[in-house]
Amino acid sequence: MSTSFNTVWLTNPNYIGWLERVKDKPTVAFCRPCHKEIALSNMGKRSLDSHAKSAKHVADFGGGRDHVPSITSLLQSRSPPCEAKSPLGSSTHWSPSSSFSAVTAPSPSAATGELSLSFTEDAHQSKKLNADMYYGDGTIYDMHVPAPPEKKHDEDTMDTTNGMQVPPPPGVHQEVAPVLNKLLQSKETCKAEILWALKCAQSHFSFKSNDISKLFQKMFWDSNIAKNYNSARTKQMYLVSFGIAPSFKDMLLDNIREADFYMVIFDESFNQLLQKDQMDILIRFWKADRVTTRYLGTQFLTGGAAENLLKALKAALEGLDSKHMVQLGMDGPHVNHKLQRMFIEDRKRIDPDMPDLINIGTCSLHVVQGSLETGVKRTEWEIEKLLKSLWWLSMTPTSVGRCTQKSPCPSCFLCNFVVQDGWKMCQLLRGQLTEIWPHVNTYIKEMLKKKKSEIPSCSSFGVVRDAVLSDPLTLANLNFFVFVTELMKPYLTKYQADQPLAVFMATDLILLLTNVMELFVKPDVLNDNTAGHKLATLDVAAHRLPASKIKIGMNARLSLDASGASDLQKLDFKNGCLKMLVSIATKLQERCPLKYSFLRALQAFIPSVMASQPQSARTSFQVVLKKLATAKLRTAEDCDAADQQYGRLVRE
Repeated sequence: MSTSFNTVWLTNPNYIGWLERVKDKPTVAFCRPCHKEIALSNMGKRSLDSHAKSAKHVADFGGGRDHVPSITSLLQSRSPPCEAKSPLGSSTHWSPSSSFSAVTAPSPSAATGELSLSFTEDAHQSKKLNADMYYGDGTIYDMHVPAPPEKKHDEDTMDTTNGMQVPPPPGVHQEVAPVLNKLLQSKETCKAEILWALKCAQSHFSFKSNDISKLFQKMFWDSNIAKNYNSARTKQMYLVSFGIAPSFKDMLLDNIREADFYMVIFDESFNQLLQKDQMDILIRFWKADRVTTRYLGTQFLTGGAAENLLKALKAALEGLDSKHMVQLGMDGPHVNHKLQRMFIEDRKRIDPDMPDLINIGTCSLHVVQGSLETGVKRTEWEIEKLLKSLWWLSMTPTSVGRCTQKSPCPSCFLCNFVVQDGWKMCQLLRGQLTEIWPHVNTYIKEMLKKKKSEIPSCSSFGVVRDAVLSDPLTLANLNFFVFVTELMKPYLTKYQADQPLAVFMATDLILLLTNVMELFVKPDVLNDNTAGHKLATLDVAAHRLPASKIKIGMNARLSLDASGASDLQKLDFKNGCLKMLVSIATKLQERCPLKYSFLRALQAFIPSVMASQPQSARTSFQVVLKKLATAKLRTAEDCDAADQQYGRLVRE
């Protein structure tokens, strides 16, 4: 059985703007841009999809993705010519040439959104005009526009449907007004669909939850907008992906182009759903007297090489002026450093006079977190493995976290410390180890008294069991780990934000490095190297204290005294602590942004430094100005003027 043309296809977003019905040929469709008939008898709707993907159609129609039918296109004539019958009862043979010479299609006003029809002199002499009118509800209307009458319309001819007074356009017969009013109603319905799509995107509703047209019609039974509302899963997907998202991105690009400068931040990750590497790009720029950080887009990678990263980055920044870019932010893998070098070389190849990028190092959050991970691995205490085992053990039905007793049992330590996810568990272990660990000991000893078949056989139980029974210094190890992480917690918490905090970064990094080094570096050496660039280059291994004299924190010291360990075991514990501290400090120095003079000079913008150390602040500000002038981001005249203004500010 052959497939016939279905009028519902005319409302499909993939076909709007090019698909037409052919009179007297039910098994054929017509593509207006290609001027081609499409046979439907064998493949049906799939033949339309196949034609839409053809190279000729994409070239003629632009793929349809960027084509949004306007009100003007809705009122324009259609081909092939056919004999149309108007709703007013007249019938005539219509030709495209007569319509274009007789009437100019209505277009929305940019300021008011109103519609207008303007006629040429030929319209007054023409007989009758019939033009196909297409609306979003899938109905084809014939628009009959007779010659305008001599007299003007009075107020009684105004249409007041849906609370809107829509007077007929000048020179148009009053019977056309209902058709135009339907067009305005369709616009209001479209507005409602867009608002709901924005709500769904903002609230993370699934597309499958959008089959609610009938629900809206029942809830708002007296609303014409709800009556005409029709937006299900596929339409919402199309509206969000190809309608709203491109519009928002165009607005973002316009804002970026208006800004004097912008910086780009990127990060790579692995998409578990698509099983592909992806690069997420953020952009930061100045707008409305504040720094704005926005998501620019995602590029999927064909490989992890620097060449592939460069290609993806350039594709994401297409359409932006490279001369206004001032910085490239990233984390610290070696491939990213290579990408940065290639990106700078590419800029210079395109334009030798291109401004230089400001370099203040890689993401300091990755540096601080990475230094802690390096230090923990250096001790060989396997703290991370123990913490994970405690968490997974809490999820075991036969042990902890699943107790069905109404009152807490002594063998289930999480009955007293209920948590919901791994992050809270980690915070719990860090903050309440002294309270939790006795329950862990009790649980392990109680479980070992049971039958072998009742003892958990998972590896997590074995790790915790060995930590309890075989190592008397486990609690001391954990307490020292908590002590060190608490030193880094303020920095890691503060800089996980979108605020422009670069001016405070050098001061906070100096404080962090000082707090770590004073635990194991000789005090006299540390007092002579308080400046940021000196701390970043200090040889900590050569100036460290003996293991017996380092600071380990009060909880770790109390746990060490109560452990019952031998003197040799205690000394071995302190040697492990020293290894962790030296590794952390060395890693911080290796990747620390403090070695960049521009970053250290940004402290000139800190109010407390300006007030307490005006001369030092002005010296730092001059370093900033010199870098901006050298990088061709500011002229020498601008820098001189800024230096004078800054000098007056700090003197006042």
